[in-house]
Amino acid sequence: MAKKVTCVITGKSFNFNNEYYQKKVTEFGTEEELQKKYVCKQASGLLNRGYSIDEIRDLLKVDKKVPVIDKEILDDIKNLNENDDLARFESISIKKSDPEVALFIENIKKL
Repeated sequence: MAKKVTCVITGKSFNFNNEYYQKKVTEFGTEEELQKKYVCKQASGLLNRGYSIDEIRDLLKVDKKVPVIDKEILDDIKNLNENDDLARFESISIKKSDPEVALFIENIKKL
């Protein structure tokens, strides 16, 4: 049976199969956290490019009835996206870099 998750930025709902839903629950820690902080790929991509929530909602023509995101949740979402970006960057760069670059990247992560 599919599980429904709603993007907190766009208000769009998505149906996930059980396996994918459980994967997402594991990423977020709990079902409650997933429901409170899920951001769809389209909104996440714009967020990663530096757009604000209001700009994303304007660009994607989001219904004005979609609730404002609590500041604490917004900060958590931004942190999740930054950590995700760092993980992607590491997986690409460290594997294909010389030892000096790998050391440089490790030092940057400590900042």
